[in-house]
Amino acid sequence: MKKLPLLFFALLISVFAQSQVVEYTYDFNDLDEGNLNGQDGWTTVVNSGGSPNEMDVAYAYLGAVSYDGTKAVFYGQSGGNYGRTGSRPSMDNFPFDFTLGGTVEVEVDIHTGWWGTLFGFGYDANNNGYLMKAIETIVNIEDNEGGFGIHIADQSYPDMYFYMPDGSTINWTFPFESSNGWFRYKFFLDLDANDGAGSVTLFVKEMEGDYVPVAEISDLNLGLTLGSGNSSDPATWSKIFLHATGGTSGFDNLLLRIPDTGGLLYQYITFNPLPDHLSTDNPFLVEATTNQGLDVQFSVEEGPATIEGNVVTLTGEPGTVTITASQPGNDTVAPAENVSQSFEVIDPLSVFPEIEIRNPVENGTVHMPELMAMQLTVATEIEHPDLLNISEVQYSVDGNSTNGFETSNGFFVGYWTPPSYGTHTLDVSVTSSGGVTVNESVTFEVVSDAPSMDFDVIDGFVFTGDNSIDTTFVLPSFDGTYSQVTATLDYGCPCDPWDRVARCSIRGANGQWMELFKYITPYGVACNDEIDITDFVSQIQGKVDFKINFPQSVITITFHYEAGTPEYKYSWMDNLWQGMYPFGDYANLQPVEQYTLNFDPEIESAYLRILSGGFSWGETNTDNAAEFYEATHNIKINGETEFQQHLWQTCNPNPASCQPQNGTWYYNRHGWCPGSIPILYRYDLSQWLSASDANLQYEFYPGYMDYCHPNHPDCVTGVTCSDCNATWNPEIHVAGGLVTFSNNMIITSIKDQKPYFDLLINVDPNPSNGIFNLTTPEQNTMDVVYGQVYNTTGTLIERFSMYAERFTLDLSGYPKGIYIMKIQTGNYLTTKKLIIQ
Repeated sequence: MKKLPLLFFALLISVFAQSQVVEYTYDFNDLDEGNLNGQDGWTTVVNSGGSPNEMDVAYAYLGAVSYDGTKAVFYGQSGGNYGRTGSRPSMDNFPFDFTLGGTVEVEVDIHTGWWGTLFGFGYDANNNGYLMKAIETIVNIEDNEGGFGIHIADQSYPDMYFYMPDGSTINWTFPFESSNGWFRYKFFLDLDANDGAGSVTLFVKEMEGDYVPVAEISDLNLGLTLGSGNSSDPATWSKIFLHATGGTSGFDNLLLRIPDTGGLLYQYITFNPLPDHLSTDNPFLVEATTNQGLDVQFSVEEGPATIEGNVVTLTGEPGTVTITASQPGNDTVAPAENVSQSFEVIDPLSVFPEIEIRNPVENGTVHMPELMAMQLTVATEIEHPDLLNISEVQYSVDGNSTNGFETSNGFFVGYWTPPSYGTHTLDVSVTSSGGVTVNESVTFEVVSDAPSMDFDVIDGFVFTGDNSIDTTFVLPSFDGTYSQVTATLDYGCPCDPWDRVARCSIRGANGQWMELFKYITPYGVACNDEIDITDFVSQIQGKVDFKINFPQSVITITFHYEAGTPEYKYSWMDNLWQGMYPFGDYANLQPVEQYTLNFDPEIESAYLRILSGGFSWGETNTDNAAEFYEATHNIKINGETEFQQHLWQTCNPNPASCQPQNGTWYYNRHGWCPGSIPILYRYDLSQWLSASDANLQYEFYPGYMDYCHPNHPDCVTGVTCSDCNATWNPEIHVAGGLVTFSNNMIITSIKDQKPYFDLLINVDPNPSNGIFNLTTPEQNTMDVVYGQVYNTTGTLIERFSMYAERFTLDLSGYPKGIYIMKIQTGNYLTTKKLIIQ
């Protein structure tokens, strides 16, 4: 393209197939570095939360670097209720006019911000710079303002939204593992589709990859109302907007492409990326579609494959295969631009598994007062795990063989009983599904002595606040040796002045990352605390992966092993819950996953282990939740409350004797105190060992709801509370595991452990006059569906049971408004919003 003296603007008229394209690009390169506001028609306005930062034109900003090494626009002030909107009307060097109808392609490069980054086109009726009423908390939005756009976030639980012209939102799934960094987004707008209601298709690609269509936004009906003069009328979309809520958002390389099809219908191809294949794979199908429904033709451009119709046959050689999809059009439909996808063909005999013997270790010692079966642990990895897996792990100790059983994530466990004390050799062979075998050996010693001992995991490690530990340590190996293992934490200064959450997490034989303990730091003083970690003994032997994160401090972590005979010879631990769960969120009142447990017959005792606490206090949170809210949560088995967890901790006196401190250490809190490890809860599940399909639920206190929350439909900023979109919403941090015990060898705690999955259910119409028709395609394979309906205060108003694929829910006797329906069957659970008009 040709660069003009002003902004980077190109008008390209090119011929591909029989179509012409008018293309405009804009990449910020001819703007001055610094504040975007006021340059070349751009204006920026602050979000209602306030922000000291502007949108800046720069090569790099707060750690984010422009992808192509040229200028981009960045915004970096963190906070969901911070933010800034930049907008610009159509101008000669980047014109857009949606009054003409037809088809328009839009592309943009976006660097995803942590709290959220938005892009789109819209209607700014009062020309004040605020034009998308769905955006966060911005003010001065008129009812008829809006447009279309996307929201991308890089939080742990990212929110991806497509903003419809009528102001509603549609959730969409990011097509890659992470949304972090730069991605290119492409919209296909067909403003004439659906009899003038229009449609949109969204594609995303990694900067050097191929476009991937977004399933939820594929030929999506936009619901346009031509001539209405509001945000659903594309004739009003007079501004492009960039919106960011921080940490760090970026925009670059805007592109507008208007095909000129000479009166023919515009056509484009949707061709999903193709997965890699093994050279030994059988023939397979490829599929592509066009928005006009015509048959797509395929050809192999290069690589070890042939194609006939849409059937691909591999030649048996490795290499890269590129397949092109094309559609030549007809008398009424213009030709589509060709789309190519590539994939790798892998020779399975060229891929060698990786193997690491983790317990016992080379030249290691296994403490065993009485000869008994000992745990053998191996970690494996293999390239191309989507194509290849580990088919067998074989152990041989001194010539005696046994099989390994996979726990999860490539970790395998087996057991072997030493015939005598002394030195032994373990040989491990790992075979891939591709037929390749690798071997590794270690020599170790089994000894009878098992004294009490202390083991320093880390000793005086200095955390600066910018570093953490992510490594593998070798811990003592033992069997039937210690009656108790305790972790002691010494927290030393110079240290952080605030109460922050620090964690020590491990990955042992079960292959799962589990939180060993969390610690809430004291206000600027040195302290110590300890916690019983005996439940983890099956996971803290030999090579163990550690992640330890602390703010500025000097940390020593010591494990104390107390000699003695444990009640049971063997134990095992499985991870159930690990993370931060919203508390009192109207749209998700019970966010903790439920499980169906089927215990192995060998299990003789079982405990549920929970270490949790409420955090994220904010001035807007109802009743100072979650940090300063006293609540009792429920452990339910098969729907009945069997245990209650009163999650409240007295902080003065401090439970770890960490006083006095600076700050507000003396206030009681939701299960924790500054300067201590939260309360450890253990619940005996032994009476359900023989039960079939025992349903386990960790139910947050059902009587709490945060009324000052963006998901609460009756929350109005400045009316019901100061800021409905404040980001410090209540949450409970949960680390929960299932611990099982036996005098026989344990490979895993339970035969079957299943979280709940989304139930596919359709509601029509919605909104309605109170009569809702429910349908589910999964009903014919499942038991009865149970449903509950709640009003905006969280009060249960209706229960129902659905025995067939269709059910009519009658809520016509209730007032107009928003209701929440929760439905459940088997291991399926979902929540739907119902609107009565």
